[in-house]
Amino acid sequence: MKYKASEVKAILNISTDTLRFYEKKGIISPHIDETNSYRYYDDWDINYLLEYKYFRSFDFNVNDTYKLLHDSSLEDKLSIFKEKKKEIVRKRLYYSYLEEKINNYVNVMEKIEMDLYKCILTYSPECYYYTYRSNFSFKKASESNGFFDLVMENYAFFDNNFFIREKTIQDDTKNNFEWGFSIKKIWFDRLGLVKKEPLQLLKSKLSIYTVIDAKERWNFSYRLLDFVWEYMKEHHYELDGDVFGTLLARTHEDRGYARYMEVWIPVKEKVE
Repeated sequence: MKYKASEVKAILNISTDTLRFYEKKGIISPHIDETNSYRYYDDWDINYLLEYKYFRSFDFNVNDTYKLLHDSSLEDKLSIFKEKKKEIVRKRLYYSYLEEKINNYVNVMEKIEMDLYKCILTYSPECYYYTYRSNFSFKKASESNGFFDLVMENYAFFDNNFFIREKTIQDDTKNNFEWGFSIKKIWFDRLGLVKKEPLQLLKSKLSIYTVIDAKERWNFSYRLLDFVWEYMKEHHYELDGDVFGTLLARTHEDRGYARYMEVWIPVKEKVE
């Protein structure tokens, strides 16, 4: 039996554009009347369209679906489905990691106001990091030995960071910052990433942890950590390495724009 395009659209509840797309991809091959350019479809076309939707529901792409319909043996079909199973297992693992990462992020978000400008003695996370900017001088992605692309592919598991090098903190007349990406070692290992230059390992150290609000643009300076320097002085701690921070959130509050950042200031007890 022959069906007009309008009938096929009604049977499958699809649009003209969708029907033409299927034809363009070779899923169906309607008969075209040379006298009026009308397209006519048969039962096999409708069956192919239904099977196309069936295979697409397994999340096969268009090319794999075409092969399953028109260019595969039983062995080919088994191979395609087995590869899809492996892909789903990988995705399931990835999304379980992503769920954990989001839970961690939510936990930090819920504690921002509680930790804001508080000094908490703890240990910094062990992570890998890469700096791509020194003050306002950016490095090119091509200079990263492929690491920039690695970050973009796994960005959900990386953080945006800043560093204040220990040797520069003593100079109150300048504000020298480095900006970059970091990933906690636990995520790096779980994702099976490979360490290579210029990636560096930041080891866990006893630190003072706090959250600051850097507010508007150009407001970021060493002065934002004055309360930490006072705490260290009162509790007989001294700086023991580079200051490391993570951008948590940019928000628009009733009181104005906010840039919340968590900061780890490595310390050791002063030797009198």
